[in-house]
Amino acid sequence: MHHKLVFVALNFQPFSAALSSVSDEEQAFSLDVKWGEHQIVSLEKDILIQFNGGRDIKVYYSFSDGDGVIGMNDSWAFKLDEGAVLLTFVEGESLSNDFESMLSNADSVGSVVLLPSK
Repeated sequence: MHHKLVFVALNFQPFSAALSSVSDEEQAFSLDVKWGEHQIVSLEKDILIQFNGGRDIKVYYSFSDGDGVIGMNDSWAFKLDEGAVLLTFVEGESLSNDFESMLSNADSVGSVVLLPSK
């Protein structure tokens, strides 16, 4: 089964994340991510999340094994046994990799919490 999760930045350049698994069957759904809001997505299995979007968007991740920053050209391998993951999407020009600095220089911020449902 193939799942897609599309993140759309309202009033700004849109960005997306595609959730994919091993089967060729396709079932799609989307989630609008609104700047300034926090959302929760429950996932039932390990899945690879690939991001597509503007180069001025960085993704700050935080989970049980640590935190850091990835770009929109990177991907995230969500694993149920690693627990919840917070993905914070930050839009802005010339953002550093320091989270506090990113937030203070951001044009827009939105976040999604990925929760294992099992």
